[in-house]
Amino acid sequence: MKILTVVGFHDFALLPKVWSINYLKFDVILSFFKLLFIMMHLKYRSDIDGLRAIAVLSVVIFHYFPSILPGGFVGVDIFFVISGYLITSIILRNASNNEFSFLDFYKRRVLRIFPALLTILVFCLVVGWVFLFQDDYKSIGKHVFSGAFFISNLTLWNESGYFDSQSYLKPLLHFWSLGIEEQFYIFWPLVLILLYKTRLNIILTLSVLFLIKFISLEVFLYIIQISHIISISKLFRS
Repeated sequence: MKILTVVGFHDFALLPKVWSINYLKFDVILSFFKLLFIMMHLKYRSDIDGLRAIAVLSVVIFHYFPSILPGGFVGVDIFFVISGYLITSIILRNASNNEFSFLDFYKRRVLRIFPALLTILVFCLVVGWVFLFQDDYKSIGKHVFSGAFFISNLTLWNESGYFDSQSYLKPLLHFWSLGIEEQFYIFWPLVLILLYKTRLNIILTLSVLFLIKFISLEVFLYIIQISHIISISKLFRS
């Protein structure tokens, strides 16, 4: 076992890497129990259970044996789809029975997620205080703040670039998926209940919204690509 004698972010790179691997285990296990909890309130679906197993295995294999399954990261997308389907089913079922409550919905999310979330964030702050330099601890603090408010995906996206540090140096890297999931939980019930109360065709309306979202995303990515090309051309001209 390597003995770390120099206390610095890059010299202490082994610890964040271990953190990321351990958080992956925690993230997969937490996702498993979250879906299990949801499915306990719905009729058992063996097909969904099978997809969940495929998602877990693909993510684990991708992280531990990336050469065997280089595309295993799609397991995260499978989890997103399953979670979205089950949450939507619960919301629409409760709404049709006049039993849906925003307070109860968000209370369940908080009670299920926050205990494990706060444990991880506090652990990173304590360990970082002991082992990291001031600038490195400031970076950890920013990621802890982003994780606590479920905006890690936006923070990491804003940091990405040529001068960004390596991913294994970010112990809270995997919070990007939690950020997306919680943003979904915040806005999706509002959209569904609004559509349900206004008696609009939910499937047709959502199809239009997703089409608009897809087109806007393609336009945005095209603009980003063009801006990068312009920046590179200016760099070579100078």
